[in-house]
Amino acid sequence: MATIASEERKRPIDDTTAATASASVKRPHLDRSASSSSSSPASPFPSSTNGNYGAVKAEAAEDETNPAYKGLEAFRKEAIFRQMREAKRDLGRSESKIRRLEELIASFEEKAESFNRFWDTLVEDVRLLSRNDGALGDETSGESGKSLLWPQPHIHASPAPSALMQAIPYTANVPAPSAFGLSLQQRSASIKAVLTRVVSLGPSSSPEVAELQGRCHTLAQESAVLRSQLTTAVSARDRIAHEVEEVTQELRRAEKRLDRLRSETVKATEKPSAKAEEEAEQAKVEAAEAEKRAALQRKHRAEGEIGEAGEMPVAANGTLVGGPSSDEMEDLQRLAEMRANENEELRKEVVALRQESERLMNDLQRVPDQRILESHLYTEVHQLFTHAKDEHMRIRQLNERIEAENVDLRERRLTLEEALKSEANAQVEQLQGQIKAHEADVTRLRDQRDSLQAEVNEKRKREEVRFTQVDEMRALVGAKDTRIATLKSEVRRLQMTLAAKNGDSTMLDRLKAASHDGVVQREEEDIEMIADLQARLKTAEDASEDLKRQLDARSSSTSDADLGAKVSSLQAELDRMQSIVGSASSGEDVSTLLKTQQGRIESMQQELDAAHAGTNALCDEVDKLGAAYSEMQRQANNKVLDIARMEDKMLRLTTEKSKADNKYFGAMRAKDAVENERRVALRNVETQLKVIERYAEHEASFVQSVARHEAEVTGMRKLLEQQATRIAELERDLEASMRRERTAGSEKANAEQVSMKRNEEWTDESRRRAEAEERVAKLERELERAKKQIAASGSKKKSGGGSSGDDIQIEYLNSLLRCSACKERYRDRIITRCLHTFCQACVDARIQTRQRKCPHCGLGFSTSDVQTLFLQ
Repeated sequence: MATIASEERKRPIDDTTAATASASVKRPHLDRSASSSSSSPASPFPSSTNGNYGAVKAEAAEDETNPAYKGLEAFRKEAIFRQMREAKRDLGRSESKIRRLEELIASFEEKAESFNRFWDTLVEDVRLLSRNDGALGDETSGESGKSLLWPQPHIHASPAPSALMQAIPYTANVPAPSAFGLSLQQRSASIKAVLTRVVSLGPSSSPEVAELQGRCHTLAQESAVLRSQLTTAVSARDRIAHEVEEVTQELRRAEKRLDRLRSETVKATEKPSAKAEEEAEQAKVEAAEAEKRAALQRKHRAEGEIGEAGEMPVAANGTLVGGPSSDEMEDLQRLAEMRANENEELRKEVVALRQESERLMNDLQRVPDQRILESHLYTEVHQLFTHAKDEHMRIRQLNERIEAENVDLRERRLTLEEALKSEANAQVEQLQGQIKAHEADVTRLRDQRDSLQAEVNEKRKREEVRFTQVDEMRALVGAKDTRIATLKSEVRRLQMTLAAKNGDSTMLDRLKAASHDGVVQREEEDIEMIADLQARLKTAEDASEDLKRQLDARSSSTSDADLGAKVSSLQAELDRMQSIVGSASSGEDVSTLLKTQQGRIESMQQELDAAHAGTNALCDEVDKLGAAYSEMQRQANNKVLDIARMEDKMLRLTTEKSKADNKYFGAMRAKDAVENERRVALRNVETQLKVIERYAEHEASFVQSVARHEAEVTGMRKLLEQQATRIAELERDLEASMRRERTAGSEKANAEQVSMKRNEEWTDESRRRAEAEERVAKLERELERAKKQIAASGSKKKSGGGSSGDDIQIEYLNSLLRCSACKERYRDRIITRCLHTFCQACVDARIQTRQRKCPHCGLGFSTSDVQTLFLQ
């Protein structure tokens, strides 16, 4: 039974597997003859419903031995393997997604547990702080009889599972949304009940309505903002999820495409020809040939001789209606050989020209020495070099003559130096004597200048003391004047006081005017005040007249009520006047009393004015006295500072005198020491003079030796110049040798590069030659096949159709399936613009060479117009 099941699994199902049928159509070598086992002659496979187990087993054994079936089986296995790999990748993605979701669920569970602990702790604290635990406990209990907020008596006891987590039914660690929402609703109701109970148990107070409304508005705005953000986040999440899904689908397609590209069976199935790459490289040549054939086909089609160009149709008797003849094939072969010979000759000519160009380039880069010697430029340069060499010899002889003269002049210079040195020494001694006399005169003049400067400084100090005393006297005089002015002001103030007490207003005004004499601003203010008072007096008189007229006008029409009111006001005024006049019995006493009071008022007013004037005078006196006091204080401070400064000066002078005495005694001791040193120096000078005389003798001998050494140096200099000239010539030779060496190295590198290039060209040429040989062999095979077809068609014409009709039909059908451009591969692409079909290689060649025209009708097309052709 296992064998039968395996055999049935390997057998294809009739007309149910499109891929098998498509593969059979694309690969006709998989078709099998079904004339003996099928009722339909066009069916490629026998019927699977015959019920003959022996025939099925025999055919299965035949399929197992068939290479095409083995390829199909391998294709199926690799397809299954690719599906398994895709499923494995999907499984990996699903597992990673499950792990991420599990991590999110664990995180959410931890957050929910923390949330539950927080609210349970809060409710328990509220219960403990409440005054009515029993009532609060009743509010926190649910319908089921137990608390939803974990109401244990002690908070710090071992934590039990929260009511929220207990209320959520778990299904594989994933809570149901409905249960989660129900639990949240129950918890929300319980928390609201607890808070309501706490508020009811708390003290009653009027809430701040405005504050609560403000908070409500703020929370509503925050809620709207959060809701809009949530909407934006949800839309972004949906968009990202959609993009992730699209990317995942593209990744799956790319992975599937990669698996198909890695599969050898798919490559072999989609490209059955082993020379597909070679044919793609030969696309240009084949496209040109296809173009020629298409033109020929269009011509035949126009003449009505053939139905479809390039397919070589046959008539009912099997004979060929059109197609190339043997003469045409021989002409084409001769043309191909002629073109091959021309290509070979052109290639040889190109190689020769290239070699000649390289030889000329090498000659241009490195010119031979003989050609350089024969060039006119070298001749001119050689002449210039000879002339420069003669000039150099002339200059060298001139230099030698100048050096001899230089030696003679040097000897004369030494003699002249000796004479000039002795004369200069005599003049120096004479000048030194004159300098000493001038120095004595300068010292005398400097002492006289110092004494005169000391006298001038002393006189300047005396003048400064006198000027200081004059300034102090002026300050004292100013202070005295200020004091006199103050005393005068005080006298005038006292006189104003006496005038005010005596009631002498004239004297008081005169003293005031005298105190403000010369102050124009105060006079202007008095004038303005007088004018203002006169204006006010006139205004008061006008107002009084108006009031009198009004009183006269009203006196005639005054009613009893008005009279009563006036009587009461007058009575009140009379009472006030009686309180002022006191117990005066008659009108004369009242007048006398009023005059007395008026006199006292005027006297007091004058005293007040005098007091104001005295106050102003006192202010002025205080300012003046303050300024005088400041000046005197400054003078006193200066005197004190002068005394302190003089004391410091006396102390400093005493100290300087002590220092001067010390310096004097030190100078006397230094004088004695210098005198001793002078005597020692005189003895040393006598000794040094003797040494100088001896050195002068040595100097004369040294001068003679220097002259001798200078002559030797001159000879050595000449030798050194000769050696330097020799070294320069050797360096020039060395530089020329190195230049030739570098040139040879560059020529060697160029030669190596040319050699490598030649090797690469030879390799490319060998490859192209091999490809050309293969192409020629292919053309020869096509030629042989065409000759055979022509011979077969001729024999068929002669014999009148000797072969069987089935072979002719098969050949005709195969010619219909083959591409009309290359006649090798089968049709698998269709151009939707003109509905003509060709193979993929020919269409790709047209697209790559940008000759995007149909080989049959010449109609242009684009890449999007090419579609895959499925023959089923």
